[in-house]
Amino acid sequence: MFNYADSPVDLAYEGGTTTFSNQVLLVNTQNGTINIGLGGGTATLQNSASLQIGAFGTGTVSLNNLTVNGIYNPSVTTLTGTTHLHLTNCTFNSPFNQILPRITCGTGNQFNEAFFIDVTGDLPSSISGAFNYSFALRNIVRSGTGTLTLESNNFQSYLAVTNNNNSGSIVGKGNEVYSRVDVFNYADSPVDLAYEGGTTTFSNQVLLVNTQNGTISIGLGGGTATLQNSASLQIGAFGTGTVSFNNLTVNGIYNPSVTTLTGTTHLHLTNCTFNSPFYQILPRITCGTGNQFNNLFLVDVTGDQPSSISGNFNLLATIIRNGDGNLSIAGGNFIGNALIENESSAGSLQLSDNTFNQSVTFTQTNGTLQPCASGTSIFRGHIIFNTGTSGSDFVVGSSPSQGVMRLEGGTNQNISATGNSNIIIHRMELDKSAGAMNVNTPLAIATSITFTQVLCAPPILILFASSMVLLLLEPPLSATLKDPPESWVMMLSLFQLVMVARSGPYRSRLHHPLQMNLRLAFFVPFIHLVELQPIPLHYLQ
Repeated sequence: MFNYADSPVDLAYEGGTTTFSNQVLLVNTQNGTINIGLGGGTATLQNSASLQIGAFGTGTVSLNNLTVNGIYNPSVTTLTGTTHLHLTNCTFNSPFNQILPRITCGTGNQFNEAFFIDVTGDLPSSISGAFNYSFALRNIVRSGTGTLTLESNNFQSYLAVTNNNNSGSIVGKGNEVYSRVDVFNYADSPVDLAYEGGTTTFSNQVLLVNTQNGTISIGLGGGTATLQNSASLQIGAFGTGTVSFNNLTVNGIYNPSVTTLTGTTHLHLTNCTFNSPFYQILPRITCGTGNQFNNLFLVDVTGDQPSSISGNFNLLATIIRNGDGNLSIAGGNFIGNALIENESSAGSLQLSDNTFNQSVTFTQTNGTLQPCASGTSIFRGHIIFNTGTSGSDFVVGSSPSQGVMRLEGGTNQNISATGNSNIIIHRMELDKSAGAMNVNTPLAIATSITFTQVLCAPPILILFASSMVLLLLEPPLSATLKDPPESWVMMLSLFQLVMVARSGPYRSRLHHPLQMNLRLAFFVPFIHLVELQPIPLHYLQ
């Protein structure tokens, strides 16, 4: 069939079935179209036949309602120019092998044998269909600048998706991937899986590989994705570029090979739920909102670019900073125990507005680790400071006006430390309805301490196990009882020493609400119990 004009040639048009039992050659030299099966017609290429798109520099080949039992493209021809191949409701029972500038697909396509396509043009292309044969290879390559969209596909066998051009992108929407899928990004342009509306399901191995500055993303633009229980998600060779996970639920295994990412690789997480352990050593990580980590969490950040971590951590969370880039942990809700460690001598690790419901251990081997850098962080469990041997101050809060450590809840809490650094807490709030706060290490309150629920029965106990506890470091320091009854003041019960004394070296003034503006730092030697108990105000007069 030769089309030397801009007008169409329509084969197997409208009703009835056309059968091809020998060679079929389609040639087009202008902007015309050669169609098979338009208008509701159907066609069958018999086992003994072949279908070849020959010289076709421009125009469109449209295959519709076509069943291919014979050989498609037996000469493995490369289509050039602006040639456009369109497929709707076609069934290929033989391998589909085509290099071409552009392809678009309607609904109903079935590919029951091996599938290879390389899209080389600069116009948008799309692929849609069911890839049914479980032992066939599927290889989809984008070498041109046009965007290639993979939408509403059902992949039953191995799939490789390869991006080779720095312009344009590969976009996946609403696909079901039951086979292993390997994504190779050899360009600076993005590969966006599970993009926009719809849900993409991964039921087997997923491997992501990037060698340039491009991005491989899952779930951008409002798309969602699920990694099934039987599946795994692995970031493979990834020396540069970004991996972005969004709206992703991981029920299978994340990082089964426990791969260490290198170079400048950047992992971004937003609104992701990990129901399996999350283990990752990597140069950089950033987090948006909505992340849930429902199993063990371990991250070691090794790079020199800024990183951030946030989310709900429902089991043990271990966060280590080994690189020179600053690391921020903000807005985290730690349901399980937490281990926070700073190993790098350059940069800093800062925490802000976090909630620790169980024990938390802060380890400062080198550099600066700064809990409660801003906002208010809540502690409901034990607090351990491992400060190393440098002897430098370990400061909680970034300045006298920034960062509050609030201890709350009704259980006993211990504050303890190892190492020889000074523990300095700028601003502390005690909001405990019951239980004891056991201070097992010297520490200093540098700016203020506020008691909010301390004047209710049973009395709140603050135990100092150390024989010498430095309570207040830099005067003037205010200790405020919020809205106390006038019949309550704070006393040191063992010595009956009223802290709001009217005279003596610790003189202070009584206000309402009760406030102590202490002018001197002081030591409390051998005091093991500080108790809140009522006494009449006339006792002070």
